Amino acid sequence: MINFSPNTRVGLTYRSQVKQNLTGDVSFGNRPAILNNALPNSGVNATIKLPDSFSVALAHSMDRWQFLADYTWTGWDSIQNLSIYRSGSTSCCLTSTPLNFKNSWRAGLGVNYQLTGEWKLRGGVAYDTTPVQDQYRTPRLPDNDRTWLSIGAQWAFSKQGALDFGYAYLFVKDGSSNLPSVDTNPPSGFTSTPKGNLIGNYNANVNILGVQIRYTF
Repeated sequence: MINFSPNTRVGLTYRSQVKQNLTGDVSFGNRPAILNNALPNSGVNATIKLPDSFSVALAHSMDRWQFLADYTWTGWDSIQNLSIYRSGSTSCCLTSTPLNFKNSWRAGLGVNYQLTGEWKLRGGVAYDTTPVQDQYRTPRLPDNDRTWLSIGAQWAFSKQGALDFGYAYLFVKDGSSNLPSVDTNPPSGFTSTPKGNLIGNYNANVNILGVQIRYTF
């Protein structure tokens, strides 16, 4: 945190990648005996690197007003596919979903207004890009770029306690899907089988309502 003056400060944040190693079991029921060797029950594992991120934020106060701005970059390209392997093997891939995420960013502007000693009003707008590419958009994550509009307020009911509440509406850009039948860049040991392309469109919007109470001792 850098304080340029009593009324202006800038904050910088970096969060590193987090590597997750997941384990579990897979079993098949009612399979023909001829497939026992081809589809054995076994342990499974998957490894994924959650992205790193960098943020910069600005706050400037003037009389009853406080103006806010922030920008965040997220390195989603650390996730290119979701591959599940049988335990003890790095070459026998049980299943793989191509994701091919790209890096994304988010920028926002906000304002606080101290209406009275007890009440503070808030509003903001933000634009948030998606890591999902059109040709790899799946029904699991039909995500796309979105615009946030939000309003809120804070009621300081005592010197120690405050109630915050807010509402945000997300305008999500319509997303197309042209998911290929074969992964063009499969992980080692995995050969995709053509299953037909997934072609279509997604549309969505989101409503978020939040309430928080804070009390300090």
